[in-house]
Amino acid sequence: MRIDRLHLLLLCSIVFSVCHTQAQTAIDETKSEVNWILKAGAGLNSSFRKSLLTNENAASKAEYDKRNLFEVPGKGFSVDLMLSRSITKKIYFDVGLCFERYQYKSGKIPLSFGDPIDPRIGFIYMPEKTGTQEYMVNYLYSKIPLGMSCQLGLGALTFSCAAHVSPAFLTAYSSKTFVDSSHVVSSEYNHEISNQLHRFNLFTSLSAGIQYQFLSDLAFGLQTEFSFGHLKTSSFDITERLYGYGLKAYIGYTLNAVSTADGQVLY
Repeated sequence: MRIDRLHLLLLCSIVFSVCHTQAQTAIDETKSEVNWILKAGAGLNSSFRKSLLTNENAASKAEYDKRNLFEVPGKGFSVDLMLSRSITKKIYFDVGLCFERYQYKSGKIPLSFGDPIDPRIGFIYMPEKTGTQEYMVNYLYSKIPLGMSCQLGLGALTFSCAAHVSPAFLTAYSSKTFVDSSHVVSSEYNHEISNQLHRFNLFTSLSAGIQYQFLSDLAFGLQTEFSFGHLKTSSFDITERLYGYGLKAYIGYTLNAVSTADGQVLY
């Protein structure tokens, strides 16, 4: 499987940051108690496919042009459960489980059909014999996010950001084609999972937002998130990527929170 360089670079950066920070804090005699936070989140995203032409020929160029001209973003969602371990008071190492759906679809693609032939009189020119075609594709991935997050700011309201690399398994796939024409009336076709798709993939995600600590052990957060991953090169000599961007909300529970009399959380 071809691994994108950006995935590999980000993964190496995360591993280096964890090892370096852990080594520094291990010798710090004033290091605070290790803190564990469990986060449950859900969000909605807008997702789309980006195609890159790798070998230009007539068939691949026609498919590439059709995608660029007619494809539009679809609607996706994500649910996740994350466990974060503090490395310092502000920096955390994250691991979790996430289910995320990516979707892309097309607008109405005009169709035209060959002119029918009557054996007695030859071609019958019937220009009204046209129609439209639409398609919608869904990918559901099970991910294991690994990465770093941080909380910046003082008091109950803080700024949060995170970077994760996620090994992902293609859990479910669906592809539907809708045809409406004078030849085929309002038909819907379902397609099984393609053997050209990798079941295993890597995704990179970046997120940023705000978090409000409303109790000593409970926090609420809102984050914008951007993610992308590779698809296998198709038979049309086109490399494909899935992109998603959206808004996610989460509840965080500090497993070993200790607070002072004035309500300040100690880590």
